[in-house]
Amino acid sequence: MRVLHLSQALADEQREMTFWKGQSRGLEIEFLDELENAIETIKRAPEGYARASKNTKLRRFVEDRFKTAILFRYVKEDDLLMIARVYNCRMDPKRFIP
Repeated sequence: MRVLHLSQALADEQREMTFWKGQSRGLEIEFLDELENAIETIKRAPEGYARASKNTKLRRFVEDRFKTAILFRYVKEDDLLMIARVYNCRMDPKRFIP
């Protein structure tokens, strides 16, 4: 399965890395490891997670340690996992749903 991080997701990931780096040295690397593990988990059952809303094909996965929500879309016919947004659950999610 191919994984594509959309440009906004990359910006989100950078924002989160900067935040965690400011909290404690090296924490941004731990965040990236958890994010990578979460994506591997999603890849095992990409259609098994709840939809982010009724009006979108995006699904949501929440990573436990950093409380990071990953909004993604799986395109079955292309075997493609598109990561659309990445945000901390403590943020207002309405900012991230298209």
